Amino acid sequence: MGNRAIQKYIRQVKVTYRGDRKVKQQFISDLQDALLCYYESHPDCSYTDLTEKFGAPKEFRDSFSTLLPSSLKKRNMFVSSLIILVAVLMMIAVVLFSIFYVRESHNHTKGYYLEYQEKKTQPQTTAVPSTSEPTPIMEHTFD
Repeated sequence: MGNRAIQKYIRQVKVTYRGDRKVKQQFISDLQDALLCYYESHPDCSYTDLTEKFGAPKEFRDSFSTLLPSSLKKRNMFVSSLIILVAVLMMIAVVLFSIFYVRESHNHTKGYYLEYQEKKTQPQTTAVPSTSEPTPIMEHTFD
């Protein structure tokens, strides 16, 4: 296309148009054909001439939004909000896992490890005071 006004008009329509990709491509192709036919008969047309003849790019968005049923709009809003919710939950899970991993790595790099071994319980006749934590069998320090 030789005229910059036509290129600007097509670019503005592409930016403002919302809808299915295949329908958008077909619409843009038809619009380009119509603009080229108009350009052949009016080679010195400007952007304002195109908006007067074909309408403002924002009008295309408004006219196509009225053609879509409201249930389709609601479904698209629901699907997009569901996708956003899932993405946010996944990000939270990744952050929590990273924090847990860094904490555990930090504990292992400290070089301190306790190994606990449970004693078998045998019936005893004498009373032994019980402790809340088992006592460590071995203590390893990595220096």
